Amino acid sequence: ISSLVDVGATIKNLDPTEVFTVASPYPSYWRLTALDTFDGRVWSQSDQPDNTSYGVAPGPRDISSQDFQIEALQSAYLPAAFQVQQVTGGPVRLLQGTFDSLQPVGTSSSGLHYQVTSVLSLAPDAQFGPASPVPASILSRYLALPGQLSDRVVQEAKRVTAGTVDQGPYFEALALRNYFRNNFTYDLGATPGEDDGALERFLF
Repeated sequence: ISSLVDVGATIKNLDPTEVFTVASPYPSYWRLTALDTFDGRVWSQSDQPDNTSYGVAPGPRDISSQDFQIEALQSAYLPAAFQVQQVTGGPVRLLQGTFDSLQPVGTSSSGLHYQVTSVLSLAPDAQFGPASPVPASILSRYLALPGQLSDRVVQEAKRVTAGTVDQGPYFEALALRNYFRNNFTYDLGATPGEDDGALERFLF
């Protein structure tokens, strides 16, 4: 899938439209799917199924039962808390091996009512220790970089993760996540674009 959806017009539509409601014992990130390929300009989803067994992070965990009512969400995918174990109602199907995404069965997602069971990790970030070695298949697929990635972008990533390299890839990812959370503000007025300079404009 080279392009899932043109989100530019959608996120700038400020009409107060309720797209879905969910009842759940835990707040969560209601995830549609994952994009695993970056070509230097655009994130997309590869056409290769993901058969990785992610498992749930060590530490405390719980089962989350979520009840979704879709109102006006026109999407090829449906929201759920990762990691999905089961889905009922619908008609909805679970695409196991493709990032545990949910899809509507039919042409429209509006009006669907379904239930999801997910296993959630409840461990705080600090509880994770150094991760075991990352398999080569994971490194080659999920940590691949486009050949023409800007040196300036690479150096910025190295700067942000400099204090975590010896701790393993989990803490490097955590450093990057915190960098974006603490230094950037969501802004509907930001200049859109997918040209070769968009990433540098965003970062610098």
